[in-house]
Amino acid sequence: MLAHGTPTSASTTDRLISTVEAARAQCAPKIHFDTFSFNHCINQLAANYKKDDLARLGTEYAGFAVALTTMRVGMTGAEDSARYFYWRYRPLQKKLNVSDQRLCATLPGDCTIRIAQTKEFSKTTRLNKPAESNAARDAHDH
Repeated sequence: MLAHGTPTSASTTDRLISTVEAARAQCAPKIHFDTFSFNHCINQLAANYKKDDLARLGTEYAGFAVALTTMRVGMTGAEDSARYFYWRYRPLQKKLNVSDQRLCATLPGDCTIRIAQTKEFSKTTRLNKPAESNAARDAHDH
C-alpha cells in the first residue's frame, strides 16, 4: 500500500479482478431472470466489504457492467440497476484513483467500447441521479 491507503498497481489489478470475477460468477446469472435478485446479490456481496473500498469497488463495478450489458438487450429493470450501481462505484473509483482502463480491464471484452458506453450512460444518468433508486429499495425489500 502507498501513503493514504492507495493500493499499488499490481495489487489493485489483482484484487479488482478477483472481486469482479466473484461478483459476476455469483450474481450475473440472476439478472437474466430477475433484476431484483441480481441487485440483492450484488448489494449483499458489497455489504461484506464495508471497510474494504477496493473490494467494494470491484463488486459494484461488476454490478454496473453486467446491468449495462443487459440493459443494451432490453432487460426490464436493467437500466435502474445500471444507474444504481453507477452511482455506487463511480465515487469509489475516483476516491481510489483507479482509471477507467484499469477498471474495465477486470472484465473480458472490448474496453474501448465499454468505456465509451459508460461515458454515454453517464451523460444521461447525471441528470437522473436517484435519491434512492428502485434497485436499492428492491434489494432491501427482498
